[in-house]
Amino acid sequence: DSVLLGSSMTTNFDTSKFMDEMGLKTQKLSYNGAYPKDQDNILKIVFEEKREEFEKFRSLLLEYNEKYNLTSITEEKDIYYKHFLDSVIGERFFKEGARVCEIGSGAGFPSIPLKILRPDLKLDLFESVGKKCAFLQAVVDNFQFKDVHIYNIRAEEGAKSVDFREKYKDVIRLHIKIL
Repeated sequence: DSVLLGSSMTTNFDTSKFMDEMGLKTQKLSYNGAYPKDQDNILKIVFEEKREEFEKFRSLLLEYNEKYNLTSITEEKDIYYKHFLDSVIGERFFKEGARVCEIGSGAGFPSIPLKILRPDLKLDLFESVGKKCAFLQAVVDNFQFKDVHIYNIRAEEGAKSVDFREKYKDVIRLHIKIL
């Protein structure tokens, strides 16, 4: 199964076709701004227990955003709610040590907040834009994350590659609207 997480965006990328090519089923999370009761502790973890790590990521995001235009969301409260909390809402769907593929990693949502929350996850991030890959690599290096690999290729290329095809049980991507 795969999980689509995060806030809405619009794209020409056909996620359904990609999922079919990768041999995956989709499980869409929908919470309409209300977090499930079993996720009450997520707020405590993000705002208290892991606050230092999330602040470090927010700082890197804002620093690189000046050079690379990674996000239009730059206010602290908005970053925490629209990026961080939206990204980690589905963390319970991943088994311990799951190998997860993220398509269209962009600024690292939901992958980086998930990795902060769940260091056990093994992440393969697919991003076609080189400057976004440079940012992601800076984050991985800065946090000294283990088991995070960044691939500067289009997801469609990855789906056709024997190196990646049918290698993932879990795929994440921001929730999107198909044009």
